[in-house]
Amino acid sequence: LLLGHVQVASTPRAEPPLFSLLAAEDIDVVLVSNAAGFTALPFLRRQAGFRARVYATEPSIQLARLYMTDLIHALGLCSYDDVDSNWQSSLALSLLEGDHRTAMDGAWRWRELFSQDELKEMVAHTRALSFRETIELYDGVFVTPLSSGFELGSVNWCLSCPNTNIALLSSSCSYTMRHPAVLDHHLARPFASPAHATAAPPRPKPLVAVVRGVRASHHPPADSALTNLLAVLGRTVSKGGNVLLPVTSPSLVLDLIEHIIHYLGSQPALVDCPVALVSATAHHLLQSSNIYSEWMCASRQERAQEPAFPFDFGAMQDKGQLHVFAHINEMMAARAFKGGLSGVVVITSHPSLRFGEVLNFIRLLRPKPSNALIHVEPDVDFAHALAPFRPLAMQTYSFPLDFRLSAQEVHSLLRELHPQHAVFIRTLADEAADGPLPHVDGAGEHGVPAYGEVTLEVDASYVPATLHQELSASVHVHGRGGKLLAKMSARVAERDYDRLIYPADQSNVQGSEKLPNSLSAGPNLLLLTNKLQHLGFTVTSECTNHETGEYRVHVCEGDAAIVLAADRTTVCCKDDRQREVLARAVA
Repeated sequence: LLLGHVQVASTPRAEPPLFSLLAAEDIDVVLVSNAAGFTALPFLRRQAGFRARVYATEPSIQLARLYMTDLIHALGLCSYDDVDSNWQSSLALSLLEGDHRTAMDGAWRWRELFSQDELKEMVAHTRALSFRETIELYDGVFVTPLSSGFELGSVNWCLSCPNTNIALLSSSCSYTMRHPAVLDHHLARPFASPAHATAAPPRPKPLVAVVRGVRASHHPPADSALTNLLAVLGRTVSKGGNVLLPVTSPSLVLDLIEHIIHYLGSQPALVDCPVALVSATAHHLLQSSNIYSEWMCASRQERAQEPAFPFDFGAMQDKGQLHVFAHINEMMAARAFKGGLSGVVVITSHPSLRFGEVLNFIRLLRPKPSNALIHVEPDVDFAHALAPFRPLAMQTYSFPLDFRLSAQEVHSLLRELHPQHAVFIRTLADEAADGPLPHVDGAGEHGVPAYGEVTLEVDASYVPATLHQELSASVHVHGRGGKLLAKMSARVAERDYDRLIYPADQSNVQGSEKLPNSLSAGPNLLLLTNKLQHLGFTVTSECTNHETGEYRVHVCEGDAAIVLAADRTTVCCKDDRQREVLARAVA
């Protein structure tokens, strides 16, 4: 028992979210905001009945693939003899006493990490989206990813529904001097949907903002931590010592290499200091980072248009100052390091200090006090990670590089959004570290613990509806106060997200019993006509049977027709290719 934690000699395991609390078959869509979010997805996919669609950006998918491949490779180097996992059973854990039992509370939830096959299947079943690409999830429900500025491809999400607009804020960053595309503030300003998003309305400001991933209050600003880190690094290597940086986040690796290169280049005595990146996926990471220039900030995009790398490490590799190795044996066999390590900066994984090449480097460097181990990953408890290695002679430092928005920055962003409700998803650790929630003027504030629920009453001033064709012919519209108004005597029928306004004298229609097919389980009439118009067709529609709710959509091109009835949908078309196009629009 060290620092309140029991150290278990076991192949590393993870404590995934409690997906067992959810009905996997009821999940329709999974939105992944950044590469780190993918690490939980294999555990969700293991749940019986899971068949949801998964959306993310292309850089997030590829960074996650590299990150998780590196984890799988590092786990393959572990040699713990723990084939019998009975120690993890409730019975075995109940035999522990005192602090040991308390420290092992919840160990039964620990699970083996993902396999290479699970990773391949996860990547294959994830659909890639672009920034500001609006897609339709269901009839009338749209989603748009917007850059969060946290890492390459990381996003915040905007969900647009007929009654509610929801802003999902994940880990975001307002720093403008980093490589990712900057934080997109269009969360707070409406813009028209692109042409490929059929019938998507312009987004008003969100009625609900859901916030997750705020920088812990005990973490200093990232620029301050980075300044201290570089000062320690320069002081150590100038005296012939080596610096070990355990990092696993691909985006953080790219940040570190760039800042270290610039710092060493500004110090005349350190311009030739070698930097070594040791990882099974290091080559692929540096190569892929030069591909995704359109996902970077404006200055990097401009460099990509010239005959130059978006990052400076390309020139460093050509110069022979940046070395890339798959493992420590390859590094020590290289000509530059055959005489041993002296004044070298090494970046490797894993920051938990429980597996990966970092263990080999600690064994090599720990006897000398001139060497330094620097912790930078903000979500790793460094004291806990280091506990099994104490005492050790090498120096240890903690400078967590947490680029996420602070509580004050989140407050400023929410003031722009001005939502009716602000929902903060926080763990108990977050609450203990960060104190009260950021206050948002005029918004209901809700602190929700992990796995908690909150019920919100949303005040929607306007909701979309479809005007019945028979009623539209008799409506007289006039302008007042910048709005188009019309007086009418009508009835409103509602089902799911759809509303139909039809003449009040249709006494044969009782409530929602005889709603047209546009409101039934069949294709939605309004969305179908909009979709056909987007495909370039000229269409008209008419109700052919008010009692059964049968509609006929006439397609002028090719004199085709689509009949929408309560029990069937029929496509009438002479041209086979056109019939296929219309059938896909109806599906």
